Amino acid sequence: MSSSEHDIITATSSEQSALQALDAEFQNGISTLIADGGKKFALPESLVSAFRQVVHLLAQGEAVQVIAANALLTTQEAASLLSVSRPFLMKLLDDGTLPFVMVGSHHRIATADLLRYKAERAVQRRAGLQDIVRISEEMGLYERERPYSPDEGRAE
Repeated sequence: MSSSEHDIITATSSEQSALQALDAEFQNGISTLIADGGKKFALPESLVSAFRQVVHLLAQGEAVQVIAANALLTTQEAASLLSVSRPFLMKLLDDGTLPFVMVGSHHRIATADLLRYKAERAVQRRAGLQDIVRISEEMGLYERERPYSPDEGRAE
């Protein structure tokens, strides 16, 4: 099976226990890779850090995609990364929300710009949810002392 630069990596259920053991072992520190032939390689800290993050996410059942920080993404790749439709992404480009470059007649979005936008949206979402909770508390919607009963409020 060949892999492309932007493949999504998932662990099979049969790999989960090995990944969880490896994830736990990272707590003790790993700095050496031993190849099948027995040759040892000292791992640079940058690789150990990346490896630790990937192993942890896979051990948690998450999918992983490795993308270079300076990569230019297609509109479909960018939309997939944001979990939005391509037409919605195109609106973000057209209204200037997301910067882009043209490569021939195709739009390309820098990974760093896309991740910055995604992080900003996450902050805005959290703030919005906190506002909803605050308003709900002010309105007394969280003051129920007993669990909700489906029979409550029924006319008899």
